[in-house]
Amino acid sequence: MSAPQPRKKAPAKKAAAKSPLPPFDDLDEAALTALAGTLDKTFDEFAVEKKLAKAVGDARQYSLLVHLIAHGAVAPQAGTVSVALRQMRHDPDVAVPNLVAWVGKLSKTSKSFWNSKSVSSSLLPDWDITMQELAAQALLRDPSGFVAAAAKWKQANLRLGAHFLLGVSGHAVPAEIAADVLQTIAAAEAGTPPFRPQFFFVKNGALTSWNLNSRDDARAVALHFGDAAAWDAALATAMLGGKWSRVRDVPAAVLAGLPLDAFMAILLAENRNPGDDPEALFAVLDARRDDLAAVADAARGLASETGAQRLLREVLLVWTLQRGLDRGVAPTEAQVRELRDIGQPQVYAASEPDVQRPLRAAYDAIFSALPREVALAIAADRQGSGKHGLVAILRSHLDPTLLQRAIASEGATSLITLGPRVLPALVEALLQTPPMWQVQRARGRVIVIGTDPASGREIFAVDSGQQVAISDGLRSVDTPWGTVADAIALAQAEAWLAAAHAQHAAKMQQRAASVAALDGQSFDTATGELGHAIHGILAAGSGPLDADERAAVDRLGPVVLQLGLAWGHPERTDKFLRRLGDDERQRVLQRAIEVAAKPQRAFAFAALMPRAGRVAFTRAMFQRSATVVHDEGFAAGLRAVGPEQVAEATAGIELDTATLQRLQRAFTPQQFEQFKNARRLAPRTWLEDFAAVVREHGGPSESLYVLETDDRAGVPSPRTASSWSVVGGRGLGIEAPLAADGDPMDHVLTLDLRELPSLASRYPGARAISWFTPSTAPDQYEGARIVAVGDDATPPVDGRPLHVFTVAVPSAVFTGGEAPPVQAARRLLWQRAGWCLGGPLGVQAEVDLDDFLMQLLDRIGLSFGDGAIYVAGSGRALFQAG
Repeated sequence: MSAPQPRKKAPAKKAAAKSPLPPFDDLDEAALTALAGTLDKTFDEFAVEKKLAKAVGDARQYSLLVHLIAHGAVAPQAGTVSVALRQMRHDPDVAVPNLVAWVGKLSKTSKSFWNSKSVSSSLLPDWDITMQELAAQALLRDPSGFVAAAAKWKQANLRLGAHFLLGVSGHAVPAEIAADVLQTIAAAEAGTPPFRPQFFFVKNGALTSWNLNSRDDARAVALHFGDAAAWDAALATAMLGGKWSRVRDVPAAVLAGLPLDAFMAILLAENRNPGDDPEALFAVLDARRDDLAAVADAARGLASETGAQRLLREVLLVWTLQRGLDRGVAPTEAQVRELRDIGQPQVYAASEPDVQRPLRAAYDAIFSALPREVALAIAADRQGSGKHGLVAILRSHLDPTLLQRAIASEGATSLITLGPRVLPALVEALLQTPPMWQVQRARGRVIVIGTDPASGREIFAVDSGQQVAISDGLRSVDTPWGTVADAIALAQAEAWLAAAHAQHAAKMQQRAASVAALDGQSFDTATGELGHAIHGILAAGSGPLDADERAAVDRLGPVVLQLGLAWGHPERTDKFLRRLGDDERQRVLQRAIEVAAKPQRAFAFAALMPRAGRVAFTRAMFQRSATVVHDEGFAAGLRAVGPEQVAEATAGIELDTATLQRLQRAFTPQQFEQFKNARRLAPRTWLEDFAAVVREHGGPSESLYVLETDDRAGVPSPRTASSWSVVGGRGLGIEAPLAADGDPMDHVLTLDLRELPSLASRYPGARAISWFTPSTAPDQYEGARIVAVGDDATPPVDGRPLHVFTVAVPSAVFTGGEAPPVQAARRLLWQRAGWCLGGPLGVQAEVDLDDFLMQLLDRIGLSFGDGAIYVAGSGRALFQAG
């Protein structure tokens, strides 16, 4: 056998000849190639524009980019694509030759596209929203070319993204690719939470975008790539892979077909607690038709002291007991005693959608089926255990002693579900001092029943050997996570209770004073809970008040309204007021506006006052306008009364600047003019408003410099013809500092220090200061610099005039003061184009306040992204909240 011969190397493929790059204006191929090389490394769109404009001027920069794209000279990455897209949006008819081929060169990953480790999420992997828009523009301009190219693209993100675009734009998609797209959409929908992105497509010859806002939206998109059965199967595959968040996210038919052990495994793998949604879990359990005993056994196998498993265990056991009742099998006492979390607060929370409704109904059915003495015995055993259950039992077996315990330990939301029949007890608990503590023995344990003076809640001291643990009645001393309160000797516990009685008595005196003054804001926690419950019950009914409701309203008087106002539930207050007769409603509202701690909360319901009574009602509000620190319904009341009646009501009342600002914000411009004309208020400029707030405040003030553009609302300018203060343009005749990339920085503004003498001492010998930034893109200001300029510089020849006004403001403006004149001064500053000295407002990062130079707002004619920017003495800038 002959020796093997060495394999001959295949001849190397010749590189395709590179097409010459035609010149553009005065730029030859070498210059264009060099420029394209720098653009490929420039991922900021504003920096790309700057380089293009530097090469050929502003008017020709986009034409230059199109030339480079058409000849394949520049890569499609974040900077170049963003600039090209902006021009295509601005001019939909602009021709971009070779655009489809440019799309074919997109990066394999979003990270390399953006040159960043962190990029925004998108529906398809590595198919950023900017990439999507570029592909959609290519499909719009060259449909046949795009379809032909998409069939040949092998790169994963490009292949999937292009066919997703084609599918939603109405083109046919190969079956195997459609299946991949369908599964990708399902994976996004099965996320935690479901992903709701924006995407682009072409419809009726126009570029269109759509946000996925719901499961129905996702399904509508998915049906471009398969039928309903295929979508359900894809969604189930994604969700059963552990990428789901809620029981209701999975089609019931999928879960219904699983064996019980597999079903339990899926529940335990859920990213959220499946017991949080009893409505969905009950529906799936009903669809499964498992043996009840088998479900109960599976539930008992869960960890009864672990948060998620404990709640799931409870819901499963409750379901088995209710379904047993449906089949005529009453629950036994032993089965009910297995329940660990009867009546958790969220079960009785009034929310929409009310997913807890089936669980409440199940508890009601279970306890209604128990003999009264058995249910009350279970309640007695739960005393001090922190396992709740009192309201759940009371709904079926109302008992005075049990109700008193529930009032002391349950939250308001739970008490509301008991309805009007408990109102007499709630009202007395609100108005009366709770009884002294008692010490008693129950089932071998020492239990101290009383009220904690610090919180107003019932407390328990449970004997444990030689010591006693003090608990607040909501948490158990025998919980697996340890002792929840100090353990002390029983004798010490009794002494502690006696010593606390004096504090308790003082607390009750404060409560009585609060009730008498209708001052819901100074209620202690327990009183607030009771008031919230009473108000919630009154609001939950309909039609005229029944006997218990009538008695509660008569017993409490106008305080019943303030109870609701203090808790900030305007919808409940509205429902309650509508249940009253016209005369009673007017009396209650008028009394509240006169004496309530927050009268503006009552004023919010001015629309429910008879029109004839609104002037007196409004006048009472304005006589107490000093209480209005935050709106809290004041604007709603003003709009309900209207400008003419507000003018009549405020006749003879001097209105401060803060109140006038509130009126201006509440009314439309036309309505505010009507109000001012009716009151015959003299026109005031914003400069006069600054002077007014300083007078109204009466405290320390300080001067600063307000910056304004030509749009200065008619205020005469102090600017002279020789001023150097300008925004934009080329600035003074000096050499601009260089940015990190070696390019000259952009001029932002110049301040003539002759107009800001208090600032001049920071820059000795300077006539002006100029602020430069690497780019006027919103994210480029942190690299900005201040340059001091001497008197020998050439004055600015372009830019927009900047007007500098010296004004005084209350010093508390920058130290967190909340007085109305201080708030009014802040609003005045936010309405200007910027200011120097003083201090910053709305800082989003830690800054050196001593180094503060100025704050600028978008009104100055620049884009700061968040609406405002803080500038330090060095020129470094930080964004702020507008």
